Amino acid sequence: MVGFLCSQALRSLCYDEPWVEITELYVVPAHRGRGAGRALVGAAMRRAQEAGASEVVLRTNARNSAAQNLFARIGLEAAPQLVFRTFFRGAA
Repeated sequence: MVGFLCSQALRSLCYDEPWVEITELYVVPAHRGRGAGRALVGAAMRRAQEAGASEVVLRTNARNSAAQNLFARIGLEAAPQLVFRTFFRGAA
């Protein structure tokens, strides 16, 4: 195994079509730059389209320039969004 990708299809009462979020993408460092990431994302995008998804969304760290370069080469567009979050410590 040289890498993996996790995704989830999401539905909302507010929208007719589902959308897909890629939640994880990892390629073993020794295999990076050989097309594995491109193949994984491409397969996820094909499956999303076949499932009727309206879009594919993913997030990456603002400092992860390697991932950002990969996504740009694949043809993904950077979305002008802010992510807000909170953490619950010690929740059961």
